[in-house]
Amino acid sequence: MINKIKYINISITNRCNLSCEYCDIWQEKHKKDIRLDNVRKMLESSILDDNTDIALTGGEPFLYKNLALLTELILKTRPGSLKAITTNGTLGEAMLDFLAGLKKHRKHLSLCISFDGVTKHYKQRGNSPFVALNKAVSIKDEFSDIKVKLKFTVTPINYKDIIPAYNFAKLNNFRLKIKLVENAKNYTNAIFNNSIFKFSKEMRNSIINDLSLIYVDLLELDRKDAYFIKKTIEFLSGKKKPEACSAPFNRIFVMPNGKIYSCIYSDHIGNINDKCLEDIWHSKKAELIRNKVEKYGCNRCVSYHGFSLD
Repeated sequence: MINKIKYINISITNRCNLSCEYCDIWQEKHKKDIRLDNVRKMLESSILDDNTDIALTGGEPFLYKNLALLTELILKTRPGSLKAITTNGTLGEAMLDFLAGLKKHRKHLSLCISFDGVTKHYKQRGNSPFVALNKAVSIKDEFSDIKVKLKFTVTPINYKDIIPAYNFAKLNNFRLKIKLVENAKNYTNAIFNNSIFKFSKEMRNSIINDLSLIYVDLLELDRKDAYFIKKTIEFLSGKKKPEACSAPFNRIFVMPNGKIYSCIYSDHIGNINDKCLEDIWHSKKAELIRNKVEKYGCNRCVSYHGFSLD
C-alpha cells in the first residue's frame, strides 16, 4: 500500500530580490507564480494525509502577490497545516503585515530567515545580515506566538562562520538550522554549476570539527537538530551509507510552474497543470523512484527532508 502524502513543500514563486552566490533562481528570465487553482486542487486531494504539513518557499515568498489569498486557502481547507515559511527576511513591512493578518493561525507557524554568517553573509547574499536579523528580533518581540528560526547555508565562502553564527544565534535565543549548500538542478541551480558546491579536504575537516562541537551542544537542546548534524558530519566524512530515504514515500515538492517532484534530485513525477495529484502520486515515474530507493537506498544528499528519528 502506498503511503499518503504527509509533507508538501511549495515553491510559490521564482521571483527574488537578492542575487545569492549559490542560487540562480534570480537569473531565471521567465518569472512564474504558483496558480491558486492548482493549490486548491492539491489541498482537496484524497491522497493527502489528514495531518499534512505544508511549507512555503521561493524564490522569495513575500514577493508573491497572492500570498494572503494562498494562506487563506490553505488555512480554510486544511486548518493548522501551514507550518513554515522560508524567507530572506529583507521585506520587513510585507512580513509584518502578513503576520498581523494571520492572527490566531500564527501559533502553528515557523518563520525561517536566512542568516549566512556574521562576517560572510554579505559576500554570499549581497546584503547585510543585520537587515534580516533586526527584523527577526522585531517579529519575535511583536508576535510571541511565532517560532522564528535562522537558517545557515554552509558554502566554501562562509564555512569559517559556522561557530560565530551558532554562538550569535544562541546568545539571541534563536534556533539556528545549519545545512550544506545543495546543487539542485531541478530547483535552485537550473542555470549554472560552479565551485561554490565543492569543499576541499581542508574545508571539510574544518566543517566537521565545528559541527562536532555543535552536535555535542545540541544533544542537550534539540535531539532532532543534533541527529541532522550527525548525518551531515557522516556525509562530509564519506561515511553516510545508502539508506531508505523517506522523501519519495511521503513528500512532494511543488514548483511555480506546476511540476511536482518526490525528490528534487530525481526527475519530476508529473505536473499539476495536467493531472490530478492522485494520478501523479501513483504514476509509474513515482513508483520507479520509490522502488529504486527502497532497493538500493540513497546517499546523494543530506537535507532536512528524507530522514526521521524512528
